[in-house]
Parts: sequence; C-alpha cells; structure tokens
Amino acid sequence: MSRTKSHTRGVTARQRKPMPITAQDALDMLASAVSYCQQAGLKVGAANGDNGTLGLFISNAHYLLTDNGTRAVFRLGAMRADNGVSAQDAPNDGTQVSAH
Repeated sequence: MSRTKSHTRGVTARQRKPMPITAQDALDMLASAVSYCQQAGLKVGAANGDNGTLGLFISNAHYLLTDNGTRAVFRLGAMRADNGVSAQDAPNDGTQVSAH
C-alpha cells in the first residue's frame, strides 16, 4: 500500500529559510533589471557620485515607497506638482505611498 497525503495529517511542512544574498548578487540582479528596462525601450542613465553612490535615471519612471516606507515600487507616469502620486499611478491595494 502506498502512502498518500492522507496518511500525513497533522504533520506540518518545514519552511525553508531564505537563501542569503550577497551585495554582488544584488548588483547582478540590478544589472539584469536595467537591461530589461532598456529592452523595453526605457531610456536609462546612470551617474557615479563622489561619495561612492550610484544614481540611476529612468525616463518617465518614479521610485515610490509603500507600506510605511518598507517596500519600493516603481511607476511610469507623471508625478503631481507636490511630488505626490497622481491618481492613475497610485496603487489600488490600500497601501500608503510616498515619493522619494
């Protein structure tokens, strides 16, 4: 007789711990994301700062923080004059958004 899921009732599966990511892994993913943006026809620029910072510039794109500043979101479209999010760009999932 083979064992089926019904024989394992009451047993909970262990969740895997997320794999750690290195800074270089993150930069490799960023390079891939920039490449995807370019393939989609978005104009991407970058500038190296004097203090070891990198600035990325994507035409018509905006960086927003939602969930009280804990989650980054990128949107296409115009920003309001007060740097808020226009109604068409605001998420409709109930999250609060601030522009940065």
